[in-house]
Amino acid sequence: MKSLLPVLIFVGVVTALSEYYIPPLKANWFKAREICNSFDMTFMSIATQNDHDRLVDFVKKTGKYSKKRRLWIGGSDLAENGTFSWASTGRMFTFNRWASGHPNHANETENCVEMIYWPSLRWEWTWKNSNCVENKFYFVCKSNHLSCIDQFR
Repeated sequence: MKSLLPVLIFVGVVTALSEYYIPPLKANWFKAREICNSFDMTFMSIATQNDHDRLVDFVKKTGKYSKKRRLWIGGSDLAENGTFSWASTGRMFTFNRWASGHPNHANETENCVEMIYWPSLRWEWTWKNSNCVENKFYFVCKSNHLSCIDQFR
């Protein structure tokens, strides 16, 4: 717990300034969700093109991407194989940015969604289904605290 204290303090500062947070560690999808929840944040859900664009803009501004970047977002088909929904809301996807050929379910363990930036493969902020347990990526948490304006939308 002592090692989490500086991160918790940092996250408090970051969430006051930003809607999103990318912790400085890699985790599997389940651990990523747990960490977001422990920060009183939600695992990122993307309901619209605008949500997607705002997240991509945030990631670009942080400099946390270079030639390639893989980030967990909070989508999966763990509840029902082939039906993707958001961990934070339980809602099915109404918007997606699947990479060509995805979701592909190459095997039965690729149930969680990553957002990937890998230009040499022509994946520019698209989504792939990936192994939830074996893969460890950075991940995106979203603040639960709405601004005064957002509360009235």
